[in-house]
Amino acid sequence: MGAKGKILAELGDTAYRWVTSLAKKLEKPADEVAYEMGSKLTNLEIEAPEAFRTYDPKRLYEVLVEANRGQSDIALMNPSRFEELAAQINMDDPYIADMVYAKVDEYMNDLSQGTALGDVPYLEYDSPIDQMAQIIAHDGRHRSRAQANTGALESLVRLVPKNEQTELISKMNPDAKAFSEISPMQMQGKGGKEVGSVRDLFKTLSVAGVPLGALGGLPDEQN
Repeated sequence: MGAKGKILAELGDTAYRWVTSLAKKLEKPADEVAYEMGSKLTNLEIEAPEAFRTYDPKRLYEVLVEANRGQSDIALMNPSRFEELAAQINMDDPYIADMVYAKVDEYMNDLSQGTALGDVPYLEYDSPIDQMAQIIAHDGRHRSRAQANTGALESLVRLVPKNEQTELISKMNPDAKAFSEISPMQMQGKGGKEVGSVRDLFKTLSVAGVPLGALGGLPDEQN
């Protein structure tokens, strides 16, 4: 059995059925699809198998392939901590608050009915100084709030470096600090605040089915 077939053959029933269904949509052999995602796929099955039904299959596939190529990290984190890192919303404005509550309710309804939420939330970051993750953009704040409201203690997040020179969070010292978003979307005085260490915030999906914690083209709408 070749390397491609080995990954597919070692998957459990849930992941195997997910890959074979996805492969038909992509019009690719299932073993090739599994191979493209590599260890990220096998780790996801072990650490967060619910992700296979939570997110759009094609988007989850793209995120796993990107991470397997070493272009980003995919990690688990408490969804309430995602909100701390992302740009804050002025919930004192009744109009904004009503829109937020309506969108979160929509996502909570999707979760209760088993409807996929769409894309995996992401945090884009820069590292202006060594061993620092400064969040500069995000997407998925409302999805994360919906998951937190339903009692989820962990949710999937894509950690995207600003450019090729920016170190992957999985390769940073686990004591490196992550700071709240600095961007035009951020409320005055809320950005650049230390939220926690990458060890405490993120559990990256790494090699050989073992989550190593933090050992060491983005959507247009931010919500």
